[in-house]
Formats: sequence, C-alpha cells, structure tokens
Amino acid sequence: MPYPLQLPVVDDRHTFMMFPIVCQEENVRDALTAALAEAQIETRHMMPVTNQPVVQKMMGDIEDKYPVAKTINQRGFYLGCHQRMTEDDCDRIGKVLHTFFGKTR
Repeated sequence: MPYPLQLPVVDDRHTFMMFPIVCQEENVRDALTAALAEAQIETRHMMPVTNQPVVQKMMGDIEDKYPVAKTINQRGFYLGCHQRMTEDDCDRIGKVLHTFFGKTR
C-alpha cells in the first residue's frame, strides 16, 4: 500500500537516516511517539538550536523569538529509516500511524 509521505529516491549513494514529522496539533507528539515505541518503532524528538543549553547560556531563552523553531521543538520528531528497510517495515509503521489517528480523530 503506497503512502503519501515518502522519501524521494535520489540515487544509490544517498542514505536517509531519519524521516521528520511535525504534528499539526498540540499534545499529539508524545502520545504518537509512545504508540510507535509500544510497537518497537524508535523515534527521537527534533532538537532545534534555539533550545540547546549552549545557546541558552550564550543568548538566553530566545525560543519565543523563533516561533517556527518553537513549534518544531514542541511537536516534531524523527522516525528512523535506512536503506535496508523493507516494504513490510514501512507497512508496519503505516499501520501504527493509521491505528493511532483512527483512535484520536
């Protein structure tokens, strides 16, 4: 089953390591990443530069000055991916996403 969110195939010299997702609604990311983790699908929160300790030490709390970065920090995460993922791997991720959003809408 093809999914609308798909990494482009550039050539065989490029290896994608992650697929970024930013949830449109607040308070969805943590529940979604928990559902993925329960299915043994790893995720990582995105980490914009604005909230890194060294930036905060040098520049203070600047996150409110950069609302897009703030939104990404609060709602964004990465799904891991690699060149040897199978169609079954992608289908498993898709099923978790479909089940999750079927429950929350």
